[in-house]
Amino acid sequence: MTQKEYHISWEKILGDAKKLADKIKDKGDFHGLIAITRGGLVPAGLIAQELEIKKIETIGISSYETSAVTERDEEYREYEITKEMQGVGDGEGWLVVDDLVDSGQTAKVVKELAPKALYCVLYAKPQGEEQADLFVERVEQGTWVFFPWEKYD
Repeated sequence: MTQKEYHISWEKILGDAKKLADKIKDKGDFHGLIAITRGGLVPAGLIAQELEIKKIETIGISSYETSAVTERDEEYREYEITKEMQGVGDGEGWLVVDDLVDSGQTAKVVKELAPKALYCVLYAKPQGEEQADLFVERVEQGTWVFFPWEKYD
């Protein structure tokens, strides 16, 4: 099966970040923003600018496959927090921003740490969509999304 590709331009990112910021405005005022590194850094900066949020925190989460298998005989992914959030408590009054929710596993990790934060992404795939409180565009599950700030060799 050939995987679909979706190449996103800088212009689209700028427009979609504005759309997401407009959706966030309808949810109230937020005093801080949490960017999920690395993919969420650019969208978080754009949204922070649009919403005039100056308090920005980051969380780093790395995933890797293990040799263990689940009951459904699928490859199991482990998640390691490489940089913890500071001073966000349970997340009340905070936004979490990422570029994409795919399987939803990263979102689950962050939501366990900051359950009251609003989880926002530019793009959502069906498998992880329910983990996002807000998103701009749904992307088909089998699609590989190419962001303009990523390096591809």
